[in-house]
Amino acid sequence: CTINKAILAAANGDTIRIASGNYTGAIANFSKPLTFAGSGSGSAGTVITKSITYTGNGPLAFSNLRIAGGGSNLKIAGTGNFSGLTLTSAAFVGNGSGAHGVFIKQNGSVANITVTGCSFTGHGQSGFLIDKGTGPVTNVNNVTVTGSTFDANGEYGLRSDPRTTNLHVTGSTITNNAIDGFLLLNAGGVVLDTVTITGNRNGILL
Repeated sequence: CTINKAILAAANGDTIRIASGNYTGAIANFSKPLTFAGSGSGSAGTVITKSITYTGNGPLAFSNLRIAGGGSNLKIAGTGNFSGLTLTSAAFVGNGSGAHGVFIKQNGSVANITVTGCSFTGHGQSGFLIDKGTGPVTNVNNVTVTGSTFDANGEYGLRSDPRTTNLHVTGSTITNNAIDGFLLLNAGGVVLDTVTITGNRNGILL
C-alpha cells in the first residue's frame, strides 16, 4: 500500500503507521486531520522522498520518519484557521536547492505548533518558515520547539513573518544557516532557554 492510498482510505483522525523503507510514490494534496507514525527518522527508517502538501485546518502530526522530498518537505497551505501541528522525532532533509523543510502559508491564523526532537537541515531556503497568507492577516500563536536542530540551511534556520506570540524554544541548536539563524519580523512573548545559536551570518534578528 502506498502512503497516498493510505491517506485516501483513512478517516478523519486516523493514524497511518508506516514501516521502515523508502517511499517514492507521489502524495496528492489532502485536507484530512491525520497522524503519520513512522519507524525511525534515520536513513534506515521510514524515508519519504516526495513532498507533502496539507490543505486542511488540522490537527496534523508526524513522528519517527524522514522526509527528503524535492521542494519543501512539508507544506501547509489551506484556507481558514489552522490549529495543531505536532512534529516529533522527525527529520526534514533538503538537497541544497530551493524551498524549505516545513513551509506554512495558511490563509488564516496558525496556532498550537509543537516541535520536539526534530531536525531541519540542508534546505536551499529555510529549515522552518511560517509565511504570511494571501487572505486575512495571519497571526501565529503558541509555538513550542524543544530539543531540535536547524542546521546548514541556505537562508534561515527558523523564521516566522506574521505576528507571532507565545514562542518558546528550549534546548535546541540553530547553526550554520547562511543568513539568519532565527528571524522574527513581528513577535511578542518569545522565550529562548538553553539555545545554541552559532555559525549563522546573523544569530537572531527581531
